[in-house]
Order: sequence, then structure tokens, then C-alpha cells
Amino acid sequence: MILFLHGPDTYRARQKLKAIREQYQATYLHAVNVQDFDCGETELQEAKTALSTISMFEQKKLLVFKNVFGNKTFEEFLFTQRVQLDRSDEVVIVVFEAGPVKEKGAHPLYEWLKKNARQQEFLPLSPSKLRSWLVREFASYNLKVTPAAQEALARAVGNDLWRLSNEVK
Repeated sequence: MILFLHGPDTYRARQKLKAIREQYQATYLHAVNVQDFDCGETELQEAKTALSTISMFEQKKLLVFKNVFGNKTFEEFLFTQRVQLDRSDEVVIVVFEAGPVKEKGAHPLYEWLKKNARQQEFLPLSPSKLRSWLVREFASYNLKVTPAAQEALARAVGNDLWRLSNEVK
């Protein structure tokens, strides 16, 4: 299974990645098979080893590949392995791209992921969705926010959910 998380709203994308990781750890209590690869810093051989290693505990591996589209070698490797990885019952792959992908048409892996992976694009929130997000964020701290406060925060900070989250805290 391949999951593709991407888009300019890095706050919600990272929250989704965190939720996937927590769900995996709840399902597989020991969660020893979770690995992150920052494709800008990791050697390709490390990823190949992680993919080919068989677990003695017979549980799925969760492999997170970050910044794939900044490393042509990783991108080409994942593109050649895409069908095998998608059909695998032993591994869950998350391709996490923080921010927008530049030159989308120049990346065959991107196009394949958009069509075939379970993907979620995190676009900036509309004003009404931003207000709803603020209500939920305040509620997570057992607080209520007035419409005037919502409007003031949204106007002062805009669509920067990282900053809004800090302001709510």
C-alpha cells in the first residue's frame, strides 16, 4: 500500500503523518518496523535494505519517504518499484512531500502517485474552513472561541496554520 501526502499546507500534512504513525503503532504494539528516510540526506542503499529486509515478527513495515522529489535517484528508484510496493502486504509506504511539488509534469512518480496511490493533497483552507479549523483547535484545549476572536485571528495571521496553532496554544 502506498500513501501520498503532499501540498502547501505542511501543518495539516504533518498532522496526518503523525496520525498514520499513531494508528500504525496502535495496531502493531511494538512498532519496531517504522523508518523515516529524508531523501535529501539518506543513502539509497539504506532504503533498499529496509525494503528487502524481512521481519521476524510478521508485521507490516511502515516506511516514510520525505522529500522524494528533491532527489532524482530516490524518485527513479521508487518509480521502478511502484507496482511491487503497491501490491505488497508486508510494507506500507508513505511518500511525504512537505510543500508543493515544483514542475509536477516533470515527475513520472508524482503523476503515478496522483492516479494510483491513496493520496491526500493539503491545500490552503478557505476562510470558512479556516474558521472551522480554529473552532476545532480551540476545542482540543477544551476552550471555546467567539466568532469575533476567530475573525481577528484569521485576519491577523492568515492561513499559516503553524502560527495559528501557536497562537491558540
